[in-house]
Amino acid sequence: MLTMTNKRLVERTLERCAFIHHVRIKNFVNVGNHLHLLIQTKSRTYAPAKRNFQAFMRRFAGEVALKITGATKGCSQGGFWGELAYTRIVEWGRPVTILKNYFAKNFFESVGLWSGNWNTDDWETCADPPG
Repeated sequence: MLTMTNKRLVERTLERCAFIHHVRIKNFVNVGNHLHLLIQTKSRTYAPAKRNFQAFMRRFAGEVALKITGATKGCSQGGFWGELAYTRIVEWGRPVTILKNYFAKNFFESVGLWSGNWNTDDWETCADPPG
């Protein structure tokens, strides 16, 4: 997903799906074999927020898979996504800073610019990468 064509395709699909389903993209990282998203629903009440979030995830994942593989709806060519989406609710403040640092580290690893030996568990306890 890091070729220029696919990268633009993923970004445009993300923007359109976010607009349709009333979510804000706070942070986005394309790592190549997976994506990191920090999103916020525009609704503050639980039921509409949950509905918008789930609809966004279904549409975004489906459209990216269809567009990158060139498949047509209803004509499967095998699985594009290897696993189900991992989601987690994050409170604002320090947890968001920690998450953004993890996103940055993951991006730098994907493009070969991270040479540190930062333990993957450290992002949960440390706001800034060591060194």
